[in-house]
Amino acid sequence: MDRLRDLIDLYFLRVHTVRCFGFIHIPTFMRRLKSAEKISSEKSGLVYIMCALAAPFYYAEKHCTSRDGLKSNVQYFDAGRGWAEAARHCLFTQFGDMGIESIMTEVLLHEYYLRVGEYAKGFMVSGQITRHLQVVQLNMERDSDVLCQRNPASCHVKESRRRLAWACYLLDSLIECGIDQLRLIPYDDIQVQLPCTEELFITNTPCITEMLPPGKLLPSVHPALGIDFSAHLDLRAYYLRATSIRSRLLKYVKHLEGEVPWAEDNTSRFAQLNNELQTLEDSIPENMRISAENMYLFKGSGRLNLYFGLHILISQNFHDLYRVGVSNLVFPNTATGWIRENAPEDFIRRCHQVCATKSAYIASLLGDLWNCHKASLVDWPYAMHTQVCSSVIVTTIISWGRPEPLLPQLSHLDYQAMLQRNVVILQYLQRFMKVSMYCESAVQALKRFNALYVPDSPDFANSSTNGLLSANHGNSSNPSSLEYILNPLGTYPMARKQAQTQDSSTPDETEEGTPAPQVLASVEETRLAAVEPGGCPSPSGIFSGHFLDWEADMSIFPGLGYPTFLDQFPIEVPKDLNLP
Repeated sequence: MDRLRDLIDLYFLRVHTVRCFGFIHIPTFMRRLKSAEKISSEKSGLVYIMCALAAPFYYAEKHCTSRDGLKSNVQYFDAGRGWAEAARHCLFTQFGDMGIESIMTEVLLHEYYLRVGEYAKGFMVSGQITRHLQVVQLNMERDSDVLCQRNPASCHVKESRRRLAWACYLLDSLIECGIDQLRLIPYDDIQVQLPCTEELFITNTPCITEMLPPGKLLPSVHPALGIDFSAHLDLRAYYLRATSIRSRLLKYVKHLEGEVPWAEDNTSRFAQLNNELQTLEDSIPENMRISAENMYLFKGSGRLNLYFGLHILISQNFHDLYRVGVSNLVFPNTATGWIRENAPEDFIRRCHQVCATKSAYIASLLGDLWNCHKASLVDWPYAMHTQVCSSVIVTTIISWGRPEPLLPQLSHLDYQAMLQRNVVILQYLQRFMKVSMYCESAVQALKRFNALYVPDSPDFANSSTNGLLSANHGNSSNPSSLEYILNPLGTYPMARKQAQTQDSSTPDETEEGTPAPQVLASVEETRLAAVEPGGCPSPSGIFSGHFLDWEADMSIFPGLGYPTFLDQFPIEVPKDLNLP
């Protein structure tokens, strides 16, 4: 029970505050831990999956505190497999259980699978979650009594249900990436309020907040004069709005036919999405904006992950949109060829400058979070943000191809420092999550940058630059498959690769019969032995038995995402690039 309580405390400290996972009412839940009998009779598996997600942090803090342990590259995410297996067993033993805690377990199990790289399992669980949400109508308010006047004790129960519904929506949004075929929970299906502030939730205080569209209230709520319902919104609410815009942005970028984003009358879809993004950014309250004071206030409450995550996501949304004017930031490059060839020069310049400015800002935010509290970076979207940041910086600079600097205030050494720090961050995240491919991508982006712009770097190349940046004309992906149009490091492409690997009779070949990319060999070489030197035992030996690594590291599919800079998919050299 002592270890269990330690794990639960770590869960609330490191996982509960991440994105929209704050759906457990802590005072109510902690009362359960007073009874060993209640824990031993656990049926939903919720306690087990909470321990599984907390185990890597427990292992890192309790068992690798020696100098040798801290220096080693031990994979902390291996800790907790036994807890996760127990949670999965509970779920499928009680298959068909319609309890709300079962959905909580499913959501957290999905998160666990993403962190340990078992994408196929996570993708399958995500479908179960969406059907479970629909069958219990978690996407609707339980009754019209929003303020719980008939039963004040149920306020935290209703808020917990709302937060869980939004967690399911967020999970689905991060999978579908603007693809209608993968979307199971449209945003207009969630007819509940956005999350209220943590203080109101913990203290069981009833309140009214807005719905996903700004200013919209539930139909049963009659607006009162002088009341600003947005004042009750939590950071999670703005994160959800940013995610909703992101889904529409990604769908827009995947369907650019006939689009004229530089239209002067602001009737283009580009202008509408840009206005939405600007409005969202302007709507962030002062107490949630980036500042030194707010940073340390959120550090004190243990909510730095969501605080920085919100602003990074909004910034990434901007270059999700403006990349349509930057060569090689949309795959295939021909998808935006008409825009680049016909757009006015000032629009192309603005696209490059926005992408560079926002990616540099993301790099600075990642650096601030690293310096302030690096443990708050442990969340798989941060691996994606960091990898995309490196990709955008390098690709935008290469695409610029003009004699004047892209951003006069930044030198090539400044960019190099950002890229190096991104690699350090991903190397740190590799301990807690299986993100080796994200890290390899960032390493290759740094090497590509050094080869072009840093003469003192061992990667610098002159005569070999054209070969290094040769165009990829050998893409044989099926344009009708979802892998073709999704980010190659997204959940669905990785899940598809795992399914293909398990179904293939020739594991050394890809589905098209071509040899597997050699980059996997270099990534696989970084895998660690079961026992680490320096008296730091394997995490799997503490929390579980000896589990086989059923899924191998993923190869990279081409997709309508950001470049990975991995060798099998080199990027094109713009015609106007002045090579060193």
